[in-house]
Amino acid sequence: MIYRDYSTAYRLCRDAVPLLPYVSSFYNVALHNFLYSLSICQVLETGDCEPEARPELLRVLEENQDWLKERSNDAFCNYGHLYLVIEAERKTAEGCTEEALQLYEEALGAAKKHDRSLHHAILCDVAALRYERLGIKSAARHYLTDTYRLYSHWGRRKVRSHAAGLP
Repeated sequence: MIYRDYSTAYRLCRDAVPLLPYVSSFYNVALHNFLYSLSICQVLETGDCEPEARPELLRVLEENQDWLKERSNDAFCNYGHLYLVIEAERKTAEGCTEEALQLYEEALGAAKKHDRSLHHAILCDVAALRYERLGIKSAARHYLTDTYRLYSHWGRRKVRSHAAGLP
């Protein structure tokens, strides 16, 4: 989520839904599901939606999580951390902060364990934002520092992998 612009991310994800049947990469569909759910959680939390839109957003979020849970059950190393962080966001919305923080930690640990650098970076940014909102500045700084480090690491790996395939 570039610059934490979740309102724009929500609109882009929503508008992309009709195109998903034409997407050939399963990973892109899964990533869309995750980013759409994350943006819905953020839009609901910030109130950046019309009150009458809430029931539909909650319905879409529930459907997305059901789908992501199935993927997570099949391949936890690829999807488990994505499922867990959305569950953390949902727990936060329910006022269950302690449970949410535990789920963030589980999600971060799973992303790190399975070497999902890009996902780990996104999850660190989500955790940083959560700690910012809770007013816990040192934890927010820690996760934001990790976010930048992981994005940098992911980018270097991508450049090296592309360069290795060049003549």
